[in-house]
Amino acid sequence: MKVSRSNIIGGIILSAAAAALVSCATWHAKKKSAKEKPTEKTAAVVPAPATASETAKTEWKAGMKRMAGTLVRLMPYTFSREEFSRPTNQREIKQLIHAFADGIKGVPQHAGEKLLGEDPIVGFAIQRLQSNVHEADVAYNEGHLEFARNVLRESMGLCFSCHTASDFGPQNGFQHVRLISNFHIYPSERANFYVATRQFDRAVSVLEGVLKTPGALMDDPHEALEALRKYLEIEVRVKKDPARAASVVENFLAQKDLPYFVASDGEMWLKSLREWKREKPSRNEKTLLSRALSLVKKGRQLQAGDSYEGGYVDFLRASSLLHECLRSAKNAKEKARIYQLLGTSYNTVAESSLWDLPIFYFEACIRTAPKTLIAKVCYRDFERALILGYSGSAGIFVPKEEQERMTELRSLAGL
Repeated sequence: MKVSRSNIIGGIILSAAAAALVSCATWHAKKKSAKEKPTEKTAAVVPAPATASETAKTEWKAGMKRMAGTLVRLMPYTFSREEFSRPTNQREIKQLIHAFADGIKGVPQHAGEKLLGEDPIVGFAIQRLQSNVHEADVAYNEGHLEFARNVLRESMGLCFSCHTASDFGPQNGFQHVRLISNFHIYPSERANFYVATRQFDRAVSVLEGVLKTPGALMDDPHEALEALRKYLEIEVRVKKDPARAASVVENFLAQKDLPYFVASDGEMWLKSLREWKREKPSRNEKTLLSRALSLVKKGRQLQAGDSYEGGYVDFLRASSLLHECLRSAKNAKEKARIYQLLGTSYNTVAESSLWDLPIFYFEACIRTAPKTLIAKVCYRDFERALILGYSGSAGIFVPKEEQERMTELRSLAGL
């Protein structure tokens, strides 16, 4: 079922009309009452002004809903190479790409940052989406259809990472929106679509279907591992359900002839989930940051041991707590520390297409608490992540603008 713009507008008009009728009836009733009792004074009821937080929430929700409405119509095309390249669809796809670009511009970054505690992931996501859609628009108009399609699909992964950052925000807000069942796409991509439209339950169901299918790993190792990581991201950061996650991972590890590296990482993830399940729940804000710090330390210890991926679950948990901490952080020093820990966590949990996400957090750390010890630590991690990001088989090539960025931040850090 699709919700058209005309239906939405019609609903708004009907609501406004209904409100007007109620207002009119109330006015006449008050007038009549005043005539009957001229000496009686009626106190005017003045609605309390909306708080800054309520205003930001309204603006953010409206902007995201507009963008999501276009996304819902555009993304099914990106999952079908045949439909995306079909000449008869060209006009609609162009219009949807332009509408999506306009929708991104309409998302109020300031409102999102206010709600999430000045979280750099908001600006990062908006900038990356704008860049991606611009590239897709140019490529599509020049006839590079497959490149355009892949860039738009990457945007779905970006939506996934942003929406699973924590359990903040509504769930299942687009229950009526479903992908056609005969679309030939990977389950992990179908999960991307559902998470982008905040249908977390459907995403979990799709991914569990892969993980509970015997032989799925050997049939398509990359897709099975991608499904496992995405499943853990939802269960750990959004659902916060270690018992269910542990049960699925345990079943996944029971497969015969499982590659050793998968079994080794999986056993560590399962151990972390079981330890989490035994913890006593606590929502004390004072302990959130210390708990996140201990999880980051544990993740680093596991990385230094048998496997770099061994601390994946612990870093997922830490990042979720840290995003929550940002919403209540009181001073620059505390925020800088949170940014530094988020950068460290995302060095492990960010997808390869989001390799520069940790850099945004390290930069925010430096700018928030310049010329401090934590700023120096963040600059070290910023520099390392940036240079490694621009290294490859042909060597290291750091663009001029990035070199200038490094020079500026080095000075800000007090080095």
